[in-house]
Amino acid sequence: MRLREKTTVTLLLAIFMISAFTVTHALAGGDDITIDEYKATFYPDGTLVEEFTYTIRTQNYRMLFRYWDAPLSIDPLGQPYVELVDIEAAETGFWYYEDSLGAVYVDETYPESSRHVQQIRELAYSNEAGSFNPNYYSPGTYTTRYTFRLHPPLEYDDEVGHLNLMLARNHMAYEEVTLIFEDADYIDTLYPHPTSYKVSKEGDRIIVTGSSGEDELIEVEMLIDLDTLETMDGFPTRMEDVRFRTVVANIDTFENFEKMFKSLLLNVTRLQEDLDEANLEISSIQSELDLVELELEDKRSELNRAYDKITIFKIATPVAFVAGLGLMYILSKRT
Repeated sequence: MRLREKTTVTLLLAIFMISAFTVTHALAGGDDITIDEYKATFYPDGTLVEEFTYTIRTQNYRMLFRYWDAPLSIDPLGQPYVELVDIEAAETGFWYYEDSLGAVYVDETYPESSRHVQQIRELAYSNEAGSFNPNYYSPGTYTTRYTFRLHPPLEYDDEVGHLNLMLARNHMAYEEVTLIFEDADYIDTLYPHPTSYKVSKEGDRIIVTGSSGEDELIEVEMLIDLDTLETMDGFPTRMEDVRFRTVVANIDTFENFEKMFKSLLLNVTRLQEDLDEANLEISSIQSELDLVELELEDKRSELNRAYDKITIFKIATPVAFVAGLGLMYILSKRT
């Protein structure tokens, strides 16, 4: 079911301001309900596909859901927002969502779903999407699947872009976490939180795996190619020294300290390269000026030679004229 086919349907870094695109899942947990697996697949255009697999042991739950700190909408907004594309409700329930304006939409193909709109409005958070069973879910295993397209804040400088994606903040424990980044060649460097997560690469995919305790931050911060700013329909802001600041903000392990040191060396090397390039340009310009000076000197010599010729001609002409007159006088006397 595609929502657009239906009409009814932050982390702030201490050393510099980089926006995080935040999402929160807030379902009170306990022994009678667990999230066995959280799986998220992220694409270069900002599409995020999420799957939550629940085990329910007692019939006490009627809403399986997640909500966002960012505005949730199916229509374009003039600020960073989450576009809701699709919801696959858990079996025996129907999908619903409440947008950033507080409007509640339900799957009207589910019998009598519209009768529960007011009840959902009273229970749901703003920017929430989920699966609702008015009769409560029987014990068993259930899966909800969401497709969003993120329109996040992005930061960039002349070298690299930055995206901070917070996937969970207030949430139940996740026994298994799998984050997949498809067509991941656009990712320059990836920083998962918790830092204990395992990062591997399979072909053009980056896979992050681990688990999460209750309310443990699940976040992926990444440096991305500048071309991704065009692919991902976000809200970019120019910021200086994006790479250095991102590395420093993630300096919580020796590995990241080493990355920061290498980043510093890289910046120094690039500055030296820029200086060397500037010196080469100055040398090239000086060489061109020297050539122009030589050409001017040659022109001066040519002008001086021409002037000397003109001077000689000016002197020689009257002398020759007088000599000619004298010769004519001598010849006239002889005759």
